[in-house]
Amino acid sequence: MIKGPPVQHSHALLVVLALALGAACGGRSVNVDRANPSDGTGGTTSVDRSPNTILTERINQFWVDDTRLYWQTQEGSLQSCLQSDCSHSTISYGTTAGTFAVGRNDVYWVPRGLSQLLIYTCPKAGCSGNPTTVLHDPNGVPQTLSADGDYFYWSSAFDIYRCPVSGCGPTPEVVASGHTIGAPLTFEGDNAYWPIPETLAEAETGAAGAAGNSGEPDGVLYAPKNGSAPVKVLRFPADKESATGANGGFSSYHSYAFDSQRVYWFDGSGRILSCPLEGCSETGAVQLGSSSTNSRFMLSVDNAGLYWFEMMPFNNVAGICGNGGSLRFCTLDQCAAGEATVLADAVFAYALSDRDVYFTKQADDCNQGPIQRMPKPTQ
Repeated sequence: MIKGPPVQHSHALLVVLALALGAACGGRSVNVDRANPSDGTGGTTSVDRSPNTILTERINQFWVDDTRLYWQTQEGSLQSCLQSDCSHSTISYGTTAGTFAVGRNDVYWVPRGLSQLLIYTCPKAGCSGNPTTVLHDPNGVPQTLSADGDYFYWSSAFDIYRCPVSGCGPTPEVVASGHTIGAPLTFEGDNAYWPIPETLAEAETGAAGAAGNSGEPDGVLYAPKNGSAPVKVLRFPADKESATGANGGFSSYHSYAFDSQRVYWFDGSGRILSCPLEGCSETGAVQLGSSSTNSRFMLSVDNAGLYWFEMMPFNNVAGICGNGGSLRFCTLDQCAAGEATVLADAVFAYALSDRDVYFTKQADDCNQGPIQRMPKPTQ
């Protein structure tokens, strides 16, 4: 499962999108459907899939791990609660949080409104309003804070770094020298992944943006999380069917996802394609079906299947604001049959726990509303 920023994969960052409807998806034939589990008597159990409101407070971003739900309010308060009993287990970490990230045992955040990078941390169980300062980097970029395991990551104007939760000591560890990012990293296995910057020369990567596209590169960069090997390119074969020419990369940032063996992405035509993590040739990508729209975003994958947003033109549906997405899902078997399920419309953001889908729907004023939860389609 992909590990990324708050709402995206080990389970999900904030997704703010334009309005969605959309087309079906396609996929490889792999039997992962676990619907209607046995009740132990030879029959099946019935699962109520109606969304439940977990948190009524307006929020800016959220995240889930195995046991807790984390969120940042519109006022900047960073809080969490047990997924099993949110109303009686809320913890407050800080009151002026901006970007935040969740590691194995700790929560990290950057205060709002700073031009420099200052990172605070607190154990997930709370710290009674007394967080620890673990980093002050005058050259750091606040929006790049990431966390994975017992380490936190960030980018300066020069390199990508990491440090353990205990602190950086005399010097931080360098993950990627001479590389910078503008958003949190994505993690899978032993590697960290990030988009190829449009300004990165072809001579440096061997994978510049394909001619005729909108300038988006056709792949992602990656390196071991501990910086033990040079940065490499995971290249996406070019899309020769795109209306823009040859848009081989992804239709937008975070339109790619990883499992333990493969990478999945949207090309410029809106198709879902897949390659092994070691890469594939121009003709080696597996096409998981076609689409009538290229407005697909925020792809995620877990052991149940694929999740994504689809969009449509602004204000194309009367009575719904143009700031939400249609959240869709297909198992890999369903993808292969050209089938997809609409889980919810007018969604702002989503995150995946082991059993449930968490999402926010737009409120009456077209801002992000309360957090809701429903069982995954295959539970």
